[in-house]
This record gives sequence, structure tokens and C-alpha cells, in this order.
Amino acid sequence: MPRKYCPPEGQAIQAFTFALDPTDEQSAQISRFFGASQGL
Repeated sequence: MPRKYCPPEGQAIQAFTFALDPTDEQSAQISRFFGASQGL
């Protein structure tokens, strides 16, 4: 089991999560960029 990360004293961890809502054309471009197959 991996060890849990504990930041040094006095430091904090901050993270962000983003949701994407692409158009059909943007979705196709994203798929091509990352090498995904459209499965046509």
C-alpha cells in the first residue's frame, strides 16, 4: 500500500478540478489529439 503524502509543516496542498463541455467539433479534435478512435 502506498504511503500517504504529508506536506511539510506550514504548507498546504491545493487542487482544482475542471469539467469540460465541448461541442461536437471540439470533442472530435480532442479525441484526435489524444489518439482516441471514434469507432466509426
